[in-house]
Amino acid sequence: MGVQAKNYHRITQPEVRQVKVCGFGFNNPVYVAKKKADAVSYFWDDLIEAFSFHVLNGTSEGRNWETPHEIEPGLRAMASTNRFQRRLLSQAFMEFYEKTEPGQREKNKGVTSTNFKFVW
Repeated sequence: MGVQAKNYHRITQPEVRQVKVCGFGFNNPVYVAKKKADAVSYFWDDLIEAFSFHVLNGTSEGRNWETPHEIEPGLRAMASTNRFQRRLLSQAFMEFYEKTEPGQREKNKGVTSTNFKFVW
């Protein structure tokens, strides 16, 4: 007994507006609030992208590795975080950055929060 193909139809534009996933549509206040709260988390994505760019192009400052594959586990650890963790990490980094005097920023090596620490 094989798998039978289902008769799928093309979704039209008016139908897209009606689509809801698990009862949450794009205009649902819970969905909108989550997206708004997640906005800060995209800083973490940008940080990963910037680190990766500079590692791959050899333009990183303060390098403590010989080849890019040595830093890869750290970048993978940063990338393995979920959206909520990225939100927390981004907020912690920004708080750290705002509280540190400009002359002291290069002396600190970690971002701490209640239950975790990222060191790079």
